[in-house]
Amino acid sequence: MQGNATELTSKIEDVKIRREKRRRKRRMKKAVISAVTAACILVSTAACIGIRAQLKAEAGNKTDVRETTNGSLSGKTVILHSNDVHGSIDGYSRMASLRKGFEEDGAEVIVADAGDFSGKTPEGGTVGALEGFMMMRLAGYDLATLGDAEFDQGYEKLRHDISGAKLRLLCANVFKGDKGFLTSDYIYETSKGVKIGFFGLTSPAVCDGLTFLSGDELMGAARTEADSLKKAGADTVIALTHLGSSAKKNSSVELYKKVKGIDFIIDGHTHDVITEGPGGEPIQSAGEGFSYIGVIVLNGKGEVEDHYVMSTDRITSDDDVQKEADKLKTHMSTGTTAKDKVVSNTIDDSSRSFAADSSSDKEGDDQRLETIKAETVRARSDRSEETETTDSAETADNAITADIAVTTEKTEKVESAETTESASDGLKASAPDTGEASQDTDAAAKVQTEEKQMISNNGKYEVVKGDCLWNIAKKHLGDGTRWQEIYELNKGIISNPSLIYVGQQLVLPPG
Repeated sequence: MQGNATELTSKIEDVKIRREKRRRKRRMKKAVISAVTAACILVSTAACIGIRAQLKAEAGNKTDVRETTNGSLSGKTVILHSNDVHGSIDGYSRMASLRKGFEEDGAEVIVADAGDFSGKTPEGGTVGALEGFMMMRLAGYDLATLGDAEFDQGYEKLRHDISGAKLRLLCANVFKGDKGFLTSDYIYETSKGVKIGFFGLTSPAVCDGLTFLSGDELMGAARTEADSLKKAGADTVIALTHLGSSAKKNSSVELYKKVKGIDFIIDGHTHDVITEGPGGEPIQSAGEGFSYIGVIVLNGKGEVEDHYVMSTDRITSDDDVQKEADKLKTHMSTGTTAKDKVVSNTIDDSSRSFAADSSSDKEGDDQRLETIKAETVRARSDRSEETETTDSAETADNAITADIAVTTEKTEKVESAETTESASDGLKASAPDTGEASQDTDAAAKVQTEEKQMISNNGKYEVVKGDCLWNIAKKHLGDGTRWQEIYELNKGIISNPSLIYVGQQLVLPPG
């Protein structure tokens, strides 16, 4: 009996153990099902949000305004914009084509970029800031701000590359010491007399030698810019930003909520395809890699009457610009990196002019800009003590600093002398266009004469402001691709072919 009782007890325990195991399995199964269900709900919710965002973007990607205007946009101003190109240089040919199309329909066109044009190409090459500037010049860009990708290779590299830009670079929240790194704002006056004010902002980044304003200071700088542009007579104020369209701090959404006087924001950084912010804010962004191009239509009073994004699949390429993009990609694929500074031979010496007010090709822009900025100086002098600190930073921000495109102490002194000729806020003065043209012609002839003398006197070439190895090779050897020969002969004094300095004596190979 004792044995039977023990055996029975053992069997009962086994049953309990098996039952407990089954219960554990059922609990585990329920937990797994619950987790999977929750995950599915989250994924579905995210998908729905994504679908809504995409539908919202597609709603903005509507019929081209030219299809509803009977082929005429006379009296209209159209702003075309890109952002976060990240090395997808084939898109520049489509931008050039779209610009020509709008101009043929009678619109006055402004082309702008909201930063991060540097990056890896789909083919594996690397587009640096200088190559981006070159492609933007070919495509007819007028304005740009910088994105964080442009700061990745450091201050010296960026300073060198900026000297090759042929467009206005705007940024109000980056400083070198107590001076603005770039021009902060610009007023574009249309042929009809409409004044469109632009100012630039970029996301805070890390770059030795530069200071980035963020938070309340960034908003303060933006507020100063918007107020100044309005006081200077801007009919419309547009912020060209690389801040991102999220609702987070330092974003374009926060910018619009906190800063009065901004009529529209062209944004980049978060790669969104949007035609308005989450709360209906007038913010537009064209995605990344030239998937879309943004379009903003202004009426005869400068008011935004239409805006949308266009898929680049709907836009044909400009053959000339595409050929240059293909050349650049070929150089990259053969092992020439962005550091080596190989650019198309259609980029002449003038492409290395300053990336500031003096770089405009539009007749009369500098004279009008000087008048506008003079008005801004007077307006700023009337501000209360409460904003004096911001004014001081703003004044410095609008100056063209010697650090942008000057690489030696000699040229820095020249730049300093030029800037101190301006009004008390440090703004650079501009001579009348007719005088500037004559002076530029005389200066160019003088430089060429001096270059010939330098080469004939000592057998070497002395680097002058605006030079790069490609241009030197093209000018004196007849072939820009021979820059590598110059580099090989001068490795003792050139550590980086991207960085050559005014006054350096270079040995040139036989012509």
